[in-house]
Amino acid sequence: MRRTRMLFLATMLLLGATAPRLVAQQDDDPELTGDVVSAATGEPIAGAWVALEGWGFGTYSRRDGRFRLPEVPMAPRRYDVQALGYVSSVTTLDPTSGDQLIELDPDPSLQPGLAFVLDHLENRRNAGRVFDRQALAFSGAYNLGELLLSRGIRRVRKFCLDERWAPGLAEARPEDFYMLEIHGRTARLYTEEFLQQTAREDAEAIQKIIRLEQTVC
Repeated sequence: MRRTRMLFLATMLLLGATAPRLVAQQDDDPELTGDVVSAATGEPIAGAWVALEGWGFGTYSRRDGRFRLPEVPMAPRRYDVQALGYVSSVTTLDPTSGDQLIELDPDPSLQPGLAFVLDHLENRRNAGRVFDRQALAFSGAYNLGELLLSRGIRRVRKFCLDERWAPGLAEARPEDFYMLEIHGRTARLYTEEFLQQTAREDAEAIQKIIRLEQTVC
């Protein structure tokens, strides 16, 4: 009787020791990984947003087009995929089938204007410091003020958003912006919506919005 009881207790202790591991394995949701590329050229797309449809839970692709979205549903689900200059897509992805390849079609109504906008910004930059979508989205900083301090930038006194002065932006989240430029004591931030809207204008209008000299902000 005593021997039987000892065997029972030993068995229960063994099960108790292994139970957390079994639960952890069951709760270990898969992750969605892959690449976002241009359907026209096969080139990687940086800054593409990949999110579970209807939930807003997502991530951005990095400069090489790679993305990683942890803790997604095990079964195939529909995902929203968006990138500046490309036609948005809703596609079904299955995390259990390995790396995903997502192809986006270039938006012919945006590509020429967008190239002009980005070139125009670069020409105005004068070697100023630039933070792209990857640097902002994956900075780990709580707000822009913390991001700048962590990068050794302490001289910024003025924030501009989409070519307009915007006080209080030091408390904004870095991941909410597409691009950040540092010009002397001024930090210029741009949203994806502004760049897309500006890209739809003609060259003359773009040059009035983003001025090389005598800027509004």
